[in-house]
Amino acid sequence: MANFFSLCLLWQHLDGPIVTDRPDFTESSQVVPHRRFQLESGATSTWDDVRFEAPELLLRYGVAQGAELRAGVPGLVLTDRHRETGPTYLGAKIEVGKFGAGEAALIPGVQVPHRGQLEPEIGATWAAGNLAGMFTVTAEKNRPPSWGATLTHGFPVGPCNGFVEFAAEAVHRERPAHIVHAGVTYQPSPDRQWDVHFGLGLGSPAPRAFVGMGYCVRF
Repeated sequence: MANFFSLCLLWQHLDGPIVTDRPDFTESSQVVPHRRFQLESGATSTWDDVRFEAPELLLRYGVAQGAELRAGVPGLVLTDRHRETGPTYLGAKIEVGKFGAGEAALIPGVQVPHRGQLEPEIGATWAAGNLAGMFTVTAEKNRPPSWGATLTHGFPVGPCNGFVEFAAEAVHRERPAHIVHAGVTYQPSPDRQWDVHFGLGLGSPAPRAFVGMGYCVRF
């Protein structure tokens, strides 16, 4: 038994601390370590229409060095008018290598809206030092594509890590929504992370404000 726990501690050391795709909108440029499973969850409350969404489940599994499979489980979306189920997401993340002090990854996937058409998407994410960014394009049948872009700066906050982020998203050539986003993450162990975050919309059509929290664990 002692040898088993020693092996687990060595495994954590070799893999390093957990790297998650939440709570910021910018996905990390690193995949889950080979043969390890990661669960990311959370809940977000938005002020505009008293919208609440949970559990925001993202399941990630490292299938090879530099590659992972991903699945977003449909969550519950509550508003002051109705109750519905969010979309299902299936995808992958592939590290495409390093460039100087930076690194990049591609994230192809597809969203399956409830009683809707498939929505294929492709994302490209990069990181260099304390800066990271992402650009995504989502297609829908018989509609112009939607796009999103982010830029994030990370920094230490005592025993925690903080971030500030700017995000923009345009749906079907409509006016882009702009959001300023910030939050803090805390890792009590190499395989666990808690987060809290909040954001403000910079005018219509962005949400006026939102706040959320989450928990991630790696096995």
